[in-house]
Amino acid sequence: MIMVDDKKKRELIKLTNRLRNIRGSGTELISLYIPAGYPLTEVTNKLRAEYGQAGNIKSKTTRSNVQDAIDKIINHLKYYRKTPDNGLAIFCGNISKDPGKVNIELFAIEPLYPLNVSIYRCDSEFLLDPLLEQGKVKDKYGLVTIDGKEATIAILEGNTTRILKRLTTVGPSKSTKGGSCIHEDAKVQLENGSVIRIADVREGDKILSYSFSEEKPVFAECKKVMKRTTDYAYRIITKHPRTEIIATKEHKFFIRGTNGVEEKFVEELKIGDMLIHATNSPIEGKQKELPLKIETKPFLDNDIIEILKQKRNELGLSQEEVAKLIGVTQTVISRLERRKSKSSRILPKLFKLYGLDKSLIKAEPLVHVPKFFTPEVCQFLGYTLGDGTIEENRIIVYDQDKDLLEHYKLLCEKNFGLEAFIKKPKDNMYELRVYSKWLRNAIAESFPELFMNSEKRDIPDIILTLPADCLSGFIRGLFDAEGTINNRVTIAMRSKHVIEKLRYALLRFGIVSSVYWRKTDEKGIWVLDINDRISIERFTKEIGFSSNKKQNKLSEIKKKMNYIRQIPLSGKKTLQMVRQLGLNTRDFANINMFFADRRRMSNETLKKQILNVVKQQEGLISQEQNIVNYLEKVANTEYVSPKIIKIEKIKSDAYFYDLSLPETENFVVNGLVVHNSAARYQRFVEELIEDYYKRVGESMDETLLPAGIKKVIVGGPGPVKENFLKMKPFNYQFQILAVLDTGYVDDYGIQELARKSIDIIAEEKAKKQKKLLEQFFGEVAKNGLAVYGAKETIDAMNEGKVATLLLSEGLEIQHLIVECDEGQEELYVKSEDGEIDEKNLFCSNGKKVRNIISREEVFDEAYEKAEKHGIEVELIPADSFEGKQFLAGFKGIGGILRYK
Repeated sequence: MIMVDDKKKRELIKLTNRLRNIRGSGTELISLYIPAGYPLTEVTNKLRAEYGQAGNIKSKTTRSNVQDAIDKIINHLKYYRKTPDNGLAIFCGNISKDPGKVNIELFAIEPLYPLNVSIYRCDSEFLLDPLLEQGKVKDKYGLVTIDGKEATIAILEGNTTRILKRLTTVGPSKSTKGGSCIHEDAKVQLENGSVIRIADVREGDKILSYSFSEEKPVFAECKKVMKRTTDYAYRIITKHPRTEIIATKEHKFFIRGTNGVEEKFVEELKIGDMLIHATNSPIEGKQKELPLKIETKPFLDNDIIEILKQKRNELGLSQEEVAKLIGVTQTVISRLERRKSKSSRILPKLFKLYGLDKSLIKAEPLVHVPKFFTPEVCQFLGYTLGDGTIEENRIIVYDQDKDLLEHYKLLCEKNFGLEAFIKKPKDNMYELRVYSKWLRNAIAESFPELFMNSEKRDIPDIILTLPADCLSGFIRGLFDAEGTINNRVTIAMRSKHVIEKLRYALLRFGIVSSVYWRKTDEKGIWVLDINDRISIERFTKEIGFSSNKKQNKLSEIKKKMNYIRQIPLSGKKTLQMVRQLGLNTRDFANINMFFADRRRMSNETLKKQILNVVKQQEGLISQEQNIVNYLEKVANTEYVSPKIIKIEKIKSDAYFYDLSLPETENFVVNGLVVHNSAARYQRFVEELIEDYYKRVGESMDETLLPAGIKKVIVGGPGPVKENFLKMKPFNYQFQILAVLDTGYVDDYGIQELARKSIDIIAEEKAKKQKKLLEQFFGEVAKNGLAVYGAKETIDAMNEGKVATLLLSEGLEIQHLIVECDEGQEELYVKSEDGEIDEKNLFCSNGKKVRNIISREEVFDEAYEKAEKHGIEVELIPADSFEGKQFLAGFKGIGGILRYK
């Protein structure tokens, strides 16, 4: 359907038809195109410069005509305060057909669509191509480009596109593999206590997570593991406690909000947001055998030695004779029979000589170690991890505190039956040496990670799975070796593995710690801090130090520690709840700052100063009791809320992992409680996508339908456009002409879609016009519902018979009211370039017309009547086969009738 600016198109066509027939003498016709938004002052300055250049034209006549034309253009521009919205096209020059006369005429028109070219040209004819292109019949089409992240809606009119709306979504497209993800090196804890990279999680593993319904940490089964890559990720760093995590922008984190725990995407997080960090890990651990493989030696008890003596006597051999037969000295045989040596490597030969069964020989370990892990053995292993080394036949540990080494000396002698020695200090360090190549070999073979270079040292996985007393012993040994106290408990090591696993090991005792890297040299060190009061108290009780000096200092700093375990509820929200119970601020002592949100509150304070009061309320109805239960639940939350202090976008070539834990829909990673992805993520993504598609569809309805556009072409990369069209979230009136692939969805994508749509639009338009003209020709042939001719068509329109008006672009007929001898008459006269031969106009009686009273272009008259009566108008190009046929055979005007 032709839009309301078709009359302007008609004016443009009429002007270009007239200008194309004008020829100048030499290069004296000026064509000037001024783009939209171009400053007119600059145009005037350029024209003045051209005026000066025109002074070099050799022909005096041409020079004068060009300069006069430039003057006329400059004067005409004075009527404009600024360049019209679509730009301006000006044509000026001598159009006189008489060489002896000069007629400088100026034609100006505002283009139908914004001009994007700046042209000044002098030639023997006017440059009309930019206007001719705009004068073509141009239906409007909707263009929609869409992918999983953004969409653009535009109008295509001819070769011009106009962006109407841009939309974006935070959600990933349905075709994205994976979703919200965590960096491959992040650490999670398994149900048995092991700490592994998220990249090493397998389906069926039970992962530490948090039950918000029960407000406690639990282990939930991982149902699915997925991985993906991404070009960019976000590094998030918190304090109190300090931790770090790298995640993709789609990952959801829990934050402590005004009304409790809320959710945010990574890309929505901001500095100051409070995340959720676990405070304990419910692992009991299992007792296990100590996997030390100690070498053995042959061993005999007293009864067997007596049997050896009897056998020798029965054989009639002396000790000296037996010694010669088996290749030893008589002293060896003597010591054995006198029970001075119960173990000897000669026993197999001796048993063979005596004809005795070798099964009587027992195996005795060269070093006696406990069968199962014990707290003291674990403590020694922990100390060895921190400050231990091995040499060929001994284990060595170091410390400046001799009393501490005395403690470990006694520990070794008690548990391994070995005498240990403390060597005098060298460089202010004492050495505790445990001489036993067998113990050295056994520990090095079973726990090689204890003695690797400092960056690669690690906590043996089996240690993390042991009962609390054994794990406590190991941690105590490690802190004895590497721990320091200075207003906090700190341990610093080169090994990132040790520090990250230690964080989870401490959680088993309810101890929250900060983990971070600190630059000291090129390699730097990894640090773990314990600096809140509850954690220090629990460390004192559950772990402690073997050093009396450190233990005393620990008791001192404990008194100075603050609580960082604060409730996930604002003071104003809490006040609102207690008021529903009939209480007010005066019922509570010294917590007005909390109620005003000017101070946070710890779990312990909530229990003592609020819960103790509200629990005394009697006769509570069900709803009020629910408030009390909720406050009690908040008071028992088992997490803290570290504050984000830094967020940075980083490049990444690592893998990122998704986990699906349907039971809790979250998991603990690097200490933080974060959303799981997979199933929940997919549901969430589908909701986001559906909402996104609906917003795009609604935007199409709001922008395209009011402009009368119902034909739409959809493009974009990937399958999103097809998924969008399957949903059909737009008005049923839209007709989707085509679905095309484009590389982009922004302005470039719209331009690409417009280029690819040319053939489709041309074919669609040609089909429509051909079908319409074939219908018209058919009705004419059978004398059916059709009318043609200027007068006949206009009359039919006045009677309301016309359903569709057909107008040719080449229609050149004027409707005249003329004065004749017998009165006024109507004439329909063909014109050329808007002019008629007035000298050859005749009335119905054959006499010449005396006077023309009024004149009107049939095109304009017919169009205005169609607009007035709500008649659909279709412009027919004059250059197509059917269009030529319509113009020549039916004078370029006709109509399809509703009735005759």
